[in-house]
Amino acid sequence: MKLKTITPRLGAVLAALFIIPLRSSPVVGEPVTEPAVPQRLNDAELPANAIWVDSMDLKHIKTLGRTVMACKTSRGNPIKVDEFVYPHGLGLTGYTLIRFDLKRAATKFLADVSLEGPSSWVYAQLYVDGKKVDDKRPRLNPKGSSSPIIYQLSADLKGASELVVVFAASGHSYSLGGARILLVPDAKERPEIVPLPDEQAKLMGDPDKVVWVQEMNPMFISSGDGRMPGIMSTQGYQPLLFGGKIYGNGYSVYPRSRLMIDLKGNAARFFAQVGVNDSTSPSAKEGAQFKVYSDKKVAYDSGVMHAGDALKSIDLDLAGTKELLLAVDGGENATKNLPIAVWVGPRLLVSDAAKNPKDLKSRPEPKLADQVPMVIARIVDGPKPAVHGPRVAGASPGRPFLFVIPATGEKPLKFTSTTLPSGLKLDPATGTITGRMDEPLQSVVTITVSNALGQVSRPLTIICKPYGMLPTPPMGWNHWNQWTMIVTEARVREAVDALVAKGLAAHGYNYINLDEGWQGPRAADGSITGAKEQGFADMKALGDYIHGKGLKFGIYSSPGAVCCSGRPGSRDHEQQDADTWASWGVDYLKYDRCTGGDLHWKSMRNCLDNTGRDFVYSTGTCRDPAVNAQLWRTTGDIKNSWSTVSDIGFIQQAGLEKLAGPGRFNDPDMLVIGNPDAMRTPRTLTHNEQITHFTLWSILAAPLLFGCDLTKADDFFVSLTCNDDVLDVNQDPLVRQGSCFRKDPASGSSDMGGEVWTRPLFDGTKAVALFNRGSEPVEIGVTWKELGLTGPQPVRDCWQRKDLGNFDTGFSVRVEVHAAVLIKVGKPQTDRYDPVPRS
Repeated sequence: MKLKTITPRLGAVLAALFIIPLRSSPVVGEPVTEPAVPQRLNDAELPANAIWVDSMDLKHIKTLGRTVMACKTSRGNPIKVDEFVYPHGLGLTGYTLIRFDLKRAATKFLADVSLEGPSSWVYAQLYVDGKKVDDKRPRLNPKGSSSPIIYQLSADLKGASELVVVFAASGHSYSLGGARILLVPDAKERPEIVPLPDEQAKLMGDPDKVVWVQEMNPMFISSGDGRMPGIMSTQGYQPLLFGGKIYGNGYSVYPRSRLMIDLKGNAARFFAQVGVNDSTSPSAKEGAQFKVYSDKKVAYDSGVMHAGDALKSIDLDLAGTKELLLAVDGGENATKNLPIAVWVGPRLLVSDAAKNPKDLKSRPEPKLADQVPMVIARIVDGPKPAVHGPRVAGASPGRPFLFVIPATGEKPLKFTSTTLPSGLKLDPATGTITGRMDEPLQSVVTITVSNALGQVSRPLTIICKPYGMLPTPPMGWNHWNQWTMIVTEARVREAVDALVAKGLAAHGYNYINLDEGWQGPRAADGSITGAKEQGFADMKALGDYIHGKGLKFGIYSSPGAVCCSGRPGSRDHEQQDADTWASWGVDYLKYDRCTGGDLHWKSMRNCLDNTGRDFVYSTGTCRDPAVNAQLWRTTGDIKNSWSTVSDIGFIQQAGLEKLAGPGRFNDPDMLVIGNPDAMRTPRTLTHNEQITHFTLWSILAAPLLFGCDLTKADDFFVSLTCNDDVLDVNQDPLVRQGSCFRKDPASGSSDMGGEVWTRPLFDGTKAVALFNRGSEPVEIGVTWKELGLTGPQPVRDCWQRKDLGNFDTGFSVRVEVHAAVLIKVGKPQTDRYDPVPRS
């Protein structure tokens, strides 16, 4: 027996939210539940007064995951732990709700939760008659093993009428092994799985004419401060709960929220219930106000609602309406503990006049607010020589130094410099500086690039100190967002060639990083190999090819015995792997926190150091300065959506600026500019949103690592990534991570307002980013007083690469929807970077 309870249209979208394995994903409120001793029963051992859950009718189980399976995992495998095969149970994925009508005939519920795969986590909750009685968050497998692990669920059901079991999971599938309900003696009725109490759903008539709002693409739904909406749940995976009743249809948001729907002239009515979820924090003083706009006019207003208020019902006639806007206001004065606003069972009834209610092209669907594309300078490198990229380069004492001067101009170019530090030499034909420095030092040299049309010079600061190999954030390409596990060596070489041919390497992008998927099996002596079936037969030859193009080589592993996919990790092979990578010429290690816990960060750093080669070290979560990592992940995996980019960039980086500095960078994950194929959703980043994404990562001093198909990079992508004014902000050698100092309230029907971010630059100027996070154009300004400046100040528009003139007291500009303006304020005082201790 099996049941599929998710529409194909929604399945692809939710796969990105729930099913794709997380590679670098610290879980908020991390699991702490320890394993319990499993109760493994076979048919002969089942008590007479008990019933297997899989023997019930499963059609009313509500899930956002894959197919629900009886007596098997969701992938069709036996439910197996160690050598024991559970003859009964359920195979599940994603978010699942199971409601039991107990008939007051049950005494206990029991099940063993089995997680499949090393990167899984599952959140299990049990509600008996509306009251939570069990709440478990099994931790990630602490030993990094790929074997399933067990957690026991149980609930006392004596005298109870209803049990609701709630699961939220990410990564791989999970199972309820031996799920059973014990009955009272001589029970006359047997418990059954029943629908959730979505009372109005029965009023809808022909199901072909019903369009459920939560089955639309959730990435079109905005939620307060850019957080992802909760589909069938809250953002924290709590159920949609009101007065002890759990609902299965609907979505949750924080104020301010907007969802715009193009009705296509085919909607007759709109139905919903609205309210504030019971799980809203008791300290949330602000309420939520639900509004429905019909063709920009308010058609429904709930008034301000709080947790504990009864649900309010909506029934609107949509005859003649073209556009519907579902809005939630409120929370304007709250900095945290916002109310959790829920649309319960929101649905549209297709008009009887619709020619074919099953035709997806004619059915209502979500839409974006109109976005006028922001104009940015078109980047076309000219024939005259120009120097680009970072103004500082470095290495550790006694370690090989490699820096290729990023430069453009008609070939051939000639490179010269003033006296380099002892041990270094410059190739005048390629601009490659190589060698090694034996003692700590800092030296400012002048680099000159010339051709038949002229010459240009710029200072370059060279630093030699322990772990000085990456003084500014890394720039380059990582394969994951485009190719995931299907990466091949041919595709990597294509990326190498395109990075050079498209001009990105000449603007400072110099890392080619392999993510998970390159690994093959370990050889007989334990050494790691490349996946030969994917072309990775000679990893040293690949490293030589990358280096031959003037680029650097990055690799991926994990501190567990296996990585997220089950490919080999480095557990118990740390030094062997480090030596192998060094022999291949690897320059960069991404050490992912898929498995292995937090115990091995320092161990791998020591092993890398023992190779005698500088390795940039990127850790999953470790920010401990003693580990000497150059960058560390600060968030879960990014998705190709406005809401994810907003949540990760605007919210989750707040307060982390104190951790950043030269050679130490917060990593909010890779850029999804170029809309990489593996991360594509029906709501990918727009032109304006990609500009905002790149602007925000630049003001944050974040790594600029993208993962699209560079062979298809167009003029917009090149202009987005190769604007030297913007790159100079990201690569500023002070590495003072920017922060938000002002948020403007939203106005009109917009979901969000404007934000102003700033960071100081080494030349005495300030970078200021003006972001419009809202759904309407807005005027955003900044005063010199806010920036600590006095008197008239010159302003340069970085994206347009244009000096705008002097402004007496401040600057303001119209910013289009989801766009960003980046300006540089002040007159540069120097073009020479002299490192000084951070205050």
